[in-house]
Amino acid sequence: MYGGFFIVEIEGGTVDTNAILGGAQGAIELAKSQGATEQQVQAFRDAVVWDGKNGLYGYTGFHIDYDRVILDVEYADYGVEDSSDGFNQVWYTAIGYRVVDDVIVTVHHERFLQDNKDLDFLNGVDQPTLRATGVAIRNNLAMREFDGVGLSVRYDFHPNAALKFQYVSGEDSRPSVGDYSIWTAGVDLVF
Repeated sequence: MYGGFFIVEIEGGTVDTNAILGGAQGAIELAKSQGATEQQVQAFRDAVVWDGKNGLYGYTGFHIDYDRVILDVEYADYGVEDSSDGFNQVWYTAIGYRVVDDVIVTVHHERFLQDNKDLDFLNGVDQPTLRATGVAIRNNLAMREFDGVGLSVRYDFHPNAALKFQYVSGEDSRPSVGDYSIWTAGVDLVF
């Protein structure tokens, strides 16, 4: 069993400047034309940006390798506290079987969810256009969810190297993605 938790101060940089505030500039101008004060605009900016806020990452899981059977389960929860970033919850479960000593076949399921319901970061934003813009930013940043199932085969052809093939299919909530199927192949090297 394992787990951990990290906190780091975020540097918003180009995410804040280009993606968040750049995308909201039209709404900020509209709100000003509707009488929004500079304090209301600043409260909005402070609420939606990531710069100077805590990035949180927590995880837990376990790994069992018994005889020919392998079981892995992981869960992670992460995001930027008090910002327009919706927190992410990620699950991964895998059951593997060692067919022979050098070959493992694994079936796995993964799920990724984002929270767009927590709008507490907007508590100090009272101007209607700016508040609606903050909600829209959160919804756009937290619109991705996916659920996938996969099958992988790993062949350890050397004590420090393995050949891997994987097929994953599932559904992504983003309209530009939808249902997906992915084939991958790779070589893992361990030094």
